[in-house]
Amino acid sequence: MATGKQMLDAVREKTKGLPKESVFAINPDDRDDLCKLIVPDLLSVGFDEQQAASIVEGLKQKDLSKLGKALGLHFRIEMYRLNLIPGEGLRRAAEILKDHPQTVEETLREIDEIQSWGRRS
Repeated sequence: MATGKQMLDAVREKTKGLPKESVFAINPDDRDDLCKLIVPDLLSVGFDEQQAASIVEGLKQKDLSKLGKALGLHFRIEMYRLNLIPGEGLRRAAEILKDHPQTVEETLREIDEIQSWGRRS
């Protein structure tokens, strides 16, 4: 899973050139990764101490409004929006499944069975 800093870098890259106050949609998982930002992360990219602390307090509540304001954006959360970082979905899934009692093959077989069942209905 991405660090807060990696996700912030991805947001900044994807929003380069957008007009100020643009709406920028991200998925809930990317939001959760942004919420991992800590004060030193924000200081390292030019935020001042007070602003960084205020943003981090909001992020603890999954509130992106202060971060968005600082970046000149309005974040919108969309369930089915693609991940900002390519391959991040696979890394997230691997992290979730690492302690799962089934092997990857067993899990994929189960998913295939579920999908097959859905196609028969």
